[in-house]
Order: sequence, then structure tokens, then C-alpha cells
Amino acid sequence: MISIIPIILIHTLFYVGFSDDMPLTTTLPQSPTSPLPHFHLYNQNSNSYPSSTPLEESKRRSPPPRRRSPPPPPRRSPPPPPRRSSPPPPPPRIRSPPPPRPPPPPPPPLLFDHFKLSQTWPPTYCKLKNNDCVSPLPQKFTIHGLWPSKEGVEIRDCNKEGINVNDFVPIKTRLNENWPALFKKDHQEDANIQLWVNQWYAHGTCSDQLFKFISYFEETLNVYDRHIILDILEKNGTKPGGTYPKQNILNANQTHTLFRPQIRCERIDNLDYLYEIRLCLTPTLKLEYKDCEIPYSGCRDTEVYF
Repeated sequence: MISIIPIILIHTLFYVGFSDDMPLTTTLPQSPTSPLPHFHLYNQNSNSYPSSTPLEESKRRSPPPRRRSPPPPPRRSPPPPPRRSSPPPPPPRIRSPPPPRPPPPPPPPLLFDHFKLSQTWPPTYCKLKNNDCVSPLPQKFTIHGLWPSKEGVEIRDCNKEGINVNDFVPIKTRLNENWPALFKKDHQEDANIQLWVNQWYAHGTCSDQLFKFISYFEETLNVYDRHIILDILEKNGTKPGGTYPKQNILNANQTHTLFRPQIRCERIDNLDYLYEIRLCLTPTLKLEYKDCEIPYSGCRDTEVYF
């Protein structure tokens, strides 16, 4: 038994989609279980069946659905151009050191070419002063002065600038012991200060290119302590109270200092008395011994009384 539903469908198709003059052929299934029949339209003009149904033909004629093209890859911005490495910084500018300062002008030339450290033998001094001397009288050579000299001549009285005698205080004990005034005074300490002041104005002021006021006295004391004349003479067999060849006295001192001293004599009762021994020194801050140009002063005889 042929089902009514497909016939109705077929009739509907004919009615809606095709003209009446197109015959319709069907191929019916042979069994109820067969699939629905396929319908073919017969084209009278071509005396053939179409190869496909109108639905199929419309599907065939319609363009296939457009395939959605995949989204374009995200646009990558071009990589930045390689960074130009900045040129290395210029080396630090080394400033050339400033030119050295010109040396200070040389000091003015010294007014003298050597010093004389004059040391007095007190018994001879006292005999010259008719024994009007301090008591007790020192029994050693004492300082008379440190004298700037040029070509054997003492330079004196270079200026009269004021001084402060209180500056003597730190070295006053040494001065009283080794640089005393030998003439008798009512106030011996005042006499000592007066001697030192006189020596400064007469001789020290001419050496102030090297030694200022108090330094002049300090350096004089230091050199005096280097060379104890009485000890040197006694070690050489020359003791107070006798007459000796003046050459022996000169040689004893020269052996100790390695330089020639100057022997100073005073004539008393037709006899040469040993009065002073003078050591010559370089005109430098560090006083060094040097030869005295004139070995004897006032010594007439070959022997002197000591």
C-alpha cells in the first residue's frame, strides 16, 4: 500500500515549483521499509531528466559559503632600529698642574763670613781690673760673646731695636753660670743682664739674619757646652798657674775641634798672659767649627802664662 503522505508532498511540489506541462515520474520503493523515493523532473524540451533536483540545483548554483578567513595575525610593529650606542664619553680632562711657584728671592747676603765665640780666662781678666772682680771668681773659661766678623774684623752695632729682658727667664740659670759679668757690682744679677744686653746690641744685632734675640743666646750656650776648654787643656798637661808654649795651647784645642783656634794674650808686667781662646764658626744656623785666619792675637812671646 502506497502511503498518501508522499503523494501529497509530490503534488505540492508540482503545484508550487513547476509548470503543469512537466511530467512527473517517480520511482516507488519496493517495500515499505525502502527510503523515500527520489523525484526527477522530466524536461520535455531536452527530452531528458535533469541531473539534479531544483533544490539541489539551487544549492549547486549558489556559491559555497565563504570561508571566513582567519583573522590576520596581529600586526607587529617593526622592531625598533638598533640603538646606536652612544659614543664613549671623552676622557676626563686632566688639568695640567699649575706651574710651580717661583722660588722666593734669595736672602740678602750676610754681612759677615764667620762667627767668633770668645771665651775669657777670669784670673787674667781680674788681674787687668786690679782684682776688682766678683767673688768667688769662676775658675773656668766663661763666655765673653759670639761675634759676627768679616775678614777678621768684628761687625758691631747694627741696630738699636728694643728688647724685652723678660725673654731671658727660660735660660737665665745657664746664662748666670756660663756668661757672667766678671767685674764687681752691688747687684750682680743686674750686672749680668746689662752684660747680655750690651753683647746683643754690639754683636747680636748684626747676626739677626740668622738668629733673633733669644736664639742668639741659646745657640751661643749650645756651642759653649760642646767644647770645655779647661778640660781639654788639663788633659793635655796644661794647668793653671804655669807658663806654657802658646803652640801647645793652640794644638790642644785644634786636636779636639779639628780646626785652628785663635789665642788672645794680654801683656802684664812684660809677660804674656793667656786672656781668651776664640773658636771660629761657620755663618750658618748649625754652627760648625772652622779655621781662624789669625792664630794669635797680642801674643808677643813664644810662651804664655796661664
